[in-house]
Amino acid sequence: MASSTGQPIADPDSDIENGALGKLLLEDSPGIVERGVECGLQLLTQLKLPLEHADSHGDESASRWLGLIQALVEQADQKTPVVIGLLGNTGAGKSSVINAILDEER
Repeated sequence: MASSTGQPIADPDSDIENGALGKLLLEDSPGIVERGVECGLQLLTQLKLPLEHADSHGDESASRWLGLIQALVEQADQKTPVVIGLLGNTGAGKSSVINAILDEER
């Protein structure tokens, strides 16, 4: 697909599936995923400046993009703790499982 200027228009779905974003989605290392989020947030920050300028001149699409960027930034900043319940009878090994996960000795 091409734009009115003849430039190809990126297909976001294809880029996500086949590109670096797709590889990042399959990554299981928390450190790599966190660095990817940090890079994405930096990119969004850089995109905001020209969009804010366009928005101040009445560009409605810039306003929509700024709203989407804000939503993504808020989503990335969520620090919601993960709560996991571990249930079992007395002596079933609940503490042993927790210690093994935390790599702790008795």
